[in-house]
Amino acid sequence: MSNRSTRRSLAIWYTPEAKSRRSTDPVYGAGVATHDFTNALIRFSRIPVLELLTPWDATMTAKPPLFAQDREAGPELRVRPVDALFSARPDFPIGVYHDIHADPVRGFRLRGLYSPQPFPVTLTHHTVSYATQREDWYRRLLLEDVRPYDSIICTSTAARDAIRLGLAAQADFFERRFAKRMDFRGRLDVLPLGVDAEIFRPRDRADARAQMQLPSKPFIFLWVGRFSAAQKGDLLPLIRVFRMLQRANSKRDLMLVLAGTSAGPDAQFFTDYAEKLGVASKVRVMTDLEPSRRHLLYGVADVFVSPVENVQETFGITPIEALAAGVPQVVSDWDGYRDTVVDGETGFRIPTLWMKAEADVMPATLIHQDPHLDHGVAGQGTAVDFGLLQQRLQELLDNPQLLRKMGRASRKRALACFDWRPLIRRYEELWKTLGADARRDTTHAARSRERAPDLHSLFGLFHGYATVLLDDKSRIRLRADAKDIVEGKEPVPSYHRGFGLDGELIAGLMQELLWGGKKGRTFTQLLEAFPERHPDLVRRHGMWLLKYGYAERVG
Repeated sequence: MSNRSTRRSLAIWYTPEAKSRRSTDPVYGAGVATHDFTNALIRFSRIPVLELLTPWDATMTAKPPLFAQDREAGPELRVRPVDALFSARPDFPIGVYHDIHADPVRGFRLRGLYSPQPFPVTLTHHTVSYATQREDWYRRLLLEDVRPYDSIICTSTAARDAIRLGLAAQADFFERRFAKRMDFRGRLDVLPLGVDAEIFRPRDRADARAQMQLPSKPFIFLWVGRFSAAQKGDLLPLIRVFRMLQRANSKRDLMLVLAGTSAGPDAQFFTDYAEKLGVASKVRVMTDLEPSRRHLLYGVADVFVSPVENVQETFGITPIEALAAGVPQVVSDWDGYRDTVVDGETGFRIPTLWMKAEADVMPATLIHQDPHLDHGVAGQGTAVDFGLLQQRLQELLDNPQLLRKMGRASRKRALACFDWRPLIRRYEELWKTLGADARRDTTHAARSRERAPDLHSLFGLFHGYATVLLDDKSRIRLRADAKDIVEGKEPVPSYHRGFGLDGELIAGLMQELLWGGKKGRTFTQLLEAFPERHPDLVRRHGMWLLKYGYAERVG
């Protein structure tokens, strides 16, 4: 993958945001992860070409400079609509397709329908616990043409084990229902998400607190994330632990900072609870966290604490941000936290307790598909060892030497394991291995021709709806009143671009029909006039001219 003599590219799905994020918008870990992963690829990858594939209507707003404006090297960037690849079969450029949104269909269809050469498809998952995912996501991964050189890149060992169980459960269902076993045919590799260790780094505490408008003297415990007891973590037990710490350390200046964003009332619940416990003056709930400034938060903290107990979490970005910032972590022994926080070295992991107690609720959640309900119920049935959480926080509060030692170990671990620079190399090595396996695949051409039944063709299924069916022998001509369009006197509606139509091709077709005079052109002739365009794209544009009355049938 690092040899620049080859022009085979890595392709990823890229959806540029239509508007800038507001400070009040919730910070979703998946959104942060996809942005940061793309940014890291652009800055640090040695892959020669990076294809940013956009939806049809995204090319108008696709601006790669949004990412990594300070990069000195990196791959050649190409931003283009995914349909531009459909007419490039003889020289299909993709060497690896990676879906950072974990779409279980897109990459496999792109390869099977359009590529003359096999290539690996890899996915980075995020949350894998929602009811719709437990059914549809796992099922699609069994039904699609997944091959031994494809991989779900799991962000943690706990997530890998859960995904393996989910795939096996779906395979068992198929076997019971249809007497046919359909096991997952790809790989499950474990690679974590990363952090930019240049941005997330140890900072001058007094300066960071001044910038974040926090007092300079208190010993600060920091939590960062999205405020959602149903889908992220219930912080009320943490506030109770803080009250107990304050009572046990009445002569010390302590503060608990809960920082993030909220799409619901949870942040207010936490504020109200702190008021009821009499610690509101020492609990700062910051709900206006700007994603671009979150690195400063770690600079204010003495200890990072995250007692998350929700299955929505699969990796956890905030602990590795704390690692990189040199802030010791006290976290729940839960999911990906086990892979990031080293107990007794960079911080402490607090045991979690869970038991099966869901039979009265889960059937309803499967019917209603409500992630707030089933995740919230599961979270309320999960406990973080309350007493040990208080004990570990007290231990760090009492031992400045241990605090500094863990801070140094945290920074060292972040640089070695989670900095995007070396981490991107690990991704590249995996893609290199999978690519070599793909090149040995001699079955691709035959498998790509498997098209029965063709459920992808709407025309194939529903052509009987129409009164008249045209073909390539059909002839159309420009209507007399459409010359104003050709001469620029009347504007062409612009919204059509959102449906995959191209203004340049529309203009070209109208000019071609103008040259055809009263006889017009057959669709065969129009196809011959635009050989570089996909035939169906030309046909669809010709039909669009008929639709708007710019053209009419002849005969």
